[in-house]
Amino acid sequence: MSKDKILKGGEKPPKKERPPKGGQQHLPGAEQMDKIPAIHKAATEYAKLRDHRMAILKQEVEAKSKVKLLMDNKGIKVYEHGDVHVNIENTEKIKVKIGNEHEEDEEGDDAA
Repeated sequence: MSKDKILKGGEKPPKKERPPKGGQQHLPGAEQMDKIPAIHKAATEYAKLRDHRMAILKQEVEAKSKVKLLMDNKGIKVYEHGDVHVNIENTEKIKVKIGNEHEEDEEGDDAA
């Protein structure tokens, strides 16, 4: 059974107007906190590094997709030449090893 009330004639009452949901709003009379240079600097450095990492991740995902597409077009699941080893284990997991470095596992849609 619905929680909505039904008026005579089968009509529902008009919905109440609600203010739009949003983030935290500035309260009148509340003052801005004084800047703490060490925290401000650390937060700014963190944000720059985070943004850089996200940009690099996007490039990594694009490069992985390119490797997978090229291997799919050739119909191969394993590529080995010199010190380059690529193995497509399933549709979402690719292992790439160059020389003596450790294997790089990439799984799931977040890295596809």
